[in-house]
Amino acid sequence: MSVSWTIDEFLEAELRIPSNIARNLRNLFESGYEVPFIARYRSHLIGKASTDDLRHAIEAYDNAKALKTKAEKMMKQIDARVKNVVEKESIKRALSMTMDSNELDILFEPFKKIKNGTLANRAMQLGIDVICQQMLRSEEVNLFTFVDSSKEDLNTIEKVEYQTINLLSHYIHRMDITQKFFKDVYVFLLYNGKLYFFCLHNIFLKIWHHFKLSSTESLDPLINCLFFGLWAFFYCRVFRSANFHLPGVRIAVKSWVRKKAKALKPSDADFHLIEHFKAYISYDKDVRFVKDFQIMALERASSKGIIQWKVDVDSKIIQQHPCLDMHCHFAHREIFHRALEDSTNRFLIPSIERNLRRRLCDRAERSAIDCFAKNLRELLITEPLRGSDVLAIDPGFTHGCKCALVDKIGALLIFFQTISSLVNCNDLSGLIDTGVFHLNGAKSEMDKYAQSVVKSLTSKSASSQTIIAIGNGKGSRIVQIGIAHMIKSNMFLPKVVRFCVVSECGASVYSASELAAEELRSIDINLRSAVSLARRIIDPISEYVKIAPKHLGIGSYQHSINEKRLDQMLDIVVRECVSNIGVDINAASLQILQKVSGLNKTTAANIIKYRQKNGKFFSREALKDITGIGPKVYEQCAGFLFIYFDAEDNEPPQKRRKFEKEKEYNPLDATRVHPESYSIAKRLLIEAGIDTSYIGSSLLSEKLLAIEDFVKKQPPEWINTWELLAKPVLVQNPPKLLSDVKQMDSLQIGEVVEGIVKNHAQFGLFVDIGVGFDALVHYSTFPPLIPSVILSLKGFFA
Repeated sequence: MSVSWTIDEFLEAELRIPSNIARNLRNLFESGYEVPFIARYRSHLIGKASTDDLRHAIEAYDNAKALKTKAEKMMKQIDARVKNVVEKESIKRALSMTMDSNELDILFEPFKKIKNGTLANRAMQLGIDVICQQMLRSEEVNLFTFVDSSKEDLNTIEKVEYQTINLLSHYIHRMDITQKFFKDVYVFLLYNGKLYFFCLHNIFLKIWHHFKLSSTESLDPLINCLFFGLWAFFYCRVFRSANFHLPGVRIAVKSWVRKKAKALKPSDADFHLIEHFKAYISYDKDVRFVKDFQIMALERASSKGIIQWKVDVDSKIIQQHPCLDMHCHFAHREIFHRALEDSTNRFLIPSIERNLRRRLCDRAERSAIDCFAKNLRELLITEPLRGSDVLAIDPGFTHGCKCALVDKIGALLIFFQTISSLVNCNDLSGLIDTGVFHLNGAKSEMDKYAQSVVKSLTSKSASSQTIIAIGNGKGSRIVQIGIAHMIKSNMFLPKVVRFCVVSECGASVYSASELAAEELRSIDINLRSAVSLARRIIDPISEYVKIAPKHLGIGSYQHSINEKRLDQMLDIVVRECVSNIGVDINAASLQILQKVSGLNKTTAANIIKYRQKNGKFFSREALKDITGIGPKVYEQCAGFLFIYFDAEDNEPPQKRRKFEKEKEYNPLDATRVHPESYSIAKRLLIEAGIDTSYIGSSLLSEKLLAIEDFVKKQPPEWINTWELLAKPVLVQNPPKLLSDVKQMDSLQIGEVVEGIVKNHAQFGLFVDIGVGFDALVHYSTFPPLIPSVILSLKGFFA
């Protein structure tokens, strides 16, 4: 017997989407299509779902397959363990209809084998099963007939009662009404009371965004949200009308300090953790109102050995136990109630606590992954700063400051290490790769020699404008103040110099990697981080993909998350961002190519080999000649690989002539339009009164936007192609260029300052306001209906 529901139905229920979209999603996933391809070229099949929605859909699709396997395995075990045909079919039918993993466990609980060595197993071996079955049928049992002086565990009436209670409490816990009660408590605590606020909040936001921000948007999302709001309202009404409530019963999350932590002394290395987690020592909060980030903090404190925490269920819950209403022979009421109390304390309460903790942790982990994914996406799509040479300074006290000067395309011009322990050198002539850049932690400015070093390096730039990128590690503030002083003193004239702060996260990991050794073979490992910082300004996404996302320092409690689950979700985000921005196939590295939708390390390496052997690509059609790129892979990757043609390039003519007629350059190969839609794109250009020669011109978007009314009347494929041609790729704000710095003591109470969002956490935003410390803006202080665009990483906030 198989499950009675389909994956389509699971997706429809889990994601609250129409059946046709659920069916389309399942077909796309089964066909092996990746998120970037679906989001861009099959959006008309999925209701314009976002990439986050698709990521959740993939997780739901995987969960559906795992749930089917789990249910079918349980049904096979039921076949072997249950002899009664009617009971067997009934439980198998219930298992086949369930679309929740926890509910499966609840249904299967009564049919689990009693483990050897348990109290219930011991009582069953003693033959107490007969007593329990008669009691549950409300029959009178003479317990004295079971007293057996030859058996140590049954030689008195008290021991017979004890064994009876042990087994009867086990049977009570496995009864259908007990498991239903457990399920009701579980659902009540996790969902009831939150749906009202959730739905009203989302409905209000949808209406406001629709009419205030994007009045031309489709009404479908609004209708869907209203429909879900009504469904949730009636669900709550029906749920409450069932008179399920827990008066006087408190279920809370509680924590306490471990004995090991109490014994810590101020001189111990971990003593500071007590202060760090002081908000979660003796924590006590109703489980319905605990935030996800608080659960993650409790988990982190627990893993550090500072506290222990649990979901604590009030023992008064026994007053709501449905078995209290069971009819029992009056002679056995005392034993039955003792068994009920034992069952509640030994089985029901721990089950509720374990399941709630597991669900709370799972929900908190999912929220943390979503937060990490949001920050990662916004970091990867940071707008590059092009057109200037970049001097990167990686500050430090122990090993000194590392400097690297790169040109406009990221090629290394000069690398330079400054070591604070060396004697200052006054002669900077001929300086290439060694020297001294003295930093003293007690000083607020760089000394004259350090300033002369920076000035000498910027003078070696051939560009009239130079950007100084300063790492945000130790010593960063001193360098920022020193550079600001130099700019204010006109020490860089006639060059125009400004500086910005760049994150150092992951730079040391990259420096020690095999990739860095291959790219920067002749440079000492300590100097490579500065090169990475400089390139993060010029081409952020190409540099960041070289580093595993977990090393970028933008996650919330990332070290407390299941590593496999985190890596899987973040890989989807990286591939989505790389594909969304697009890749120049004639210039892209192996690291960036292997993150394109449809490609992997092998096919990316084959592209580079083909490029080295045959020269530049002149057409997307040439991809079909590469080993490993068949029709399916080509379909997925072609739209994300761009080919920019320059008539004056240096490619040998003989290599150009080898391409067939259909593989000649097509200007549409430099756009986001998929080759399957080229015919539609050409008809749109004709309708706009232009041709392919306008591609790459600022007039292209202007001409296409003029025919918007015509396009809106066309099929979805036309609208999608028009959007890909007319609308640019959305990128985040570039690093903010500065010429001065603020001081902490210069701030005034009530002063409004501008800052850049550096990290998005579940409880608020960390905003760099330029004083050396990030300001925490807690969600509780946000004005109502604050636009989400300024809540994003690198978004400006005032």
